[in-house]
Parts: sequence; C-alpha cells; structure tokens
Amino acid sequence: MAFKNILDTTDYKTLYKNMADDNFELKRINEELKNEIARLKEDYLRSSELLEIKSRSLEYLEKNIKDIESYTTKLEFKIDDLNKELKEYNPNLKPPKKKVTKEKVIEVKNMIRSGYNYRVTSTETKMSIKTISRIINGYYDDLL
Repeated sequence: MAFKNILDTTDYKTLYKNMADDNFELKRINEELKNEIARLKEDYLRSSELLEIKSRSLEYLEKNIKDIESYTTKLEFKIDDLNKELKEYNPNLKPPKKKVTKEKVIEVKNMIRSGYNYRVTSTETKMSIKTISRIINGYYDDLL
C-alpha cells in the first residue's frame, strides 16, 4: 500500500525525464566504452605486431651470432694449423734482424756532413729515418 501512495504522488513527467537523461548518459558511456575497446584492440594488434617483429629480429641476431661463432672457431683452427705448419717448416724461424755496421755509421755521418738531408740519406742507405737520427745523435757511436 505504501508503494501505491508513492506512485500516486510522483510526477510521471519528472520520472520520465530522469529516465530519459539516464538513458542518454548510459548511451554516452556505452559509446565511450566501445571507443576504448576499439583503442585497446588496436593497441593489442600493434603490440602483437611489434612482438612479432622483435621475435624475428631476435631470431635473425641469434642466427648471425651462431654464424659468427662458427666462423671464429674455424679461423682459430686455421690459425692453429698455420702455426703448426710454420713450426714444422722451420722451428727457429725468426724475422731477420738488420744490423747497423761501423761502415754504415761512418757512411751516414759523412752524408749528413756533406749536406744530404735525412730523407735522401735514408733512401740511399736503405735505412729508416729513425735509424739515421739515432746514428746522428750518437746511439751507435759505440761501434766506432
């Protein structure tokens, strides 16, 4: 009975207007939620595509790393083989040492005194400019 009294006293126009407002608000919220769902789907697809790209890139890099490691191992074996071959060929193999002789020291000092520069002296004696400089500065004077 109390319920009947409430309905009798309620203004149906106001009630209808409030329901229409609520309906409009619910439709607006529903549209926002649909837009949010669409955005989330796009984000998901984009992130899935990025994950796929990253996965392919990672596979490519892993393959390249394996190839490089394999190639490095082959080179190490080749270097070992060449070192063994070199030792078998001549175990005492060392690069020849160039020796500065007393005659070369005298020749260089005479050329510089005669007015030749370091470069010309170096070319004529087949010695480096550094060696020419050492001779002039007395590094090899103990040979005299």
